Amino acid sequence: VLIGAEGGWFRYGPGAGRLVAVGNAATDGVIRMHDLPGGGVLIQTERGWLRYDAAAARVVAAGDPATGRVIAMHDLPSGGVLIGAEWGLFRYDPGVGRLVAAGGAAMGRVIAMRGLPGGGVLIQAERGLFRYDPGVGRLVKADDAVTGYVRTMGDLPGGGVLIAAVGGLFRYDPGVGRLIAAGGVATGLVIEMRGLP
Repeated sequence: VLIGAEGGWFRYGPGAGRLVAVGNAATDGVIRMHDLPGGGVLIQTERGWLRYDAAAARVVAAGDPATGRVIAMHDLPSGGVLIGAEWGLFRYDPGVGRLVAAGGAAMGRVIAMRGLPGGGVLIQAERGLFRYDPGVGRLVKADDAVTGYVRTMGDLPGGGVLIAAVGGLFRYDPGVGRLIAAGGVATGLVIEMRGLP
């Protein structure tokens, strides 16, 4: 177990039955911790980002880009993490051990993210719908049909995504790479969606 305390960072292992110091980086204002796919923990604090390096058993700096409040995090096949935040899109790059901007300042605040077959990520933001391709590290507008606020998304069997936007209900087909109107019935504002068995 990783513990952030006033006196620093500690690891508790049930085998040893005691706390072991793993770093003295500032622990005030820990906002969120996220397990990294390749091991370790990514830590957002009020002062920036830290990373618990499991191999070295210590806490190290992971960059301090101004992300604002983190809304969603999505693990990437590369071992990195895509971070959707109040001030755009960021990526933790395990190759350099730091956070880097992933584009998307023009997308505005990220609302949610959904994984797509093949490793892509569909991102709903306040200025529309975007797709991030981790293979090339590129962000593109997913479709111009939704240019306004996207309220929520839900996974569909077979890899599609159902999207509720101010302009209506849409289905994103990753095979076609575009939105298809899924409405036909006036639902009014969709609040939430949940998959059924």
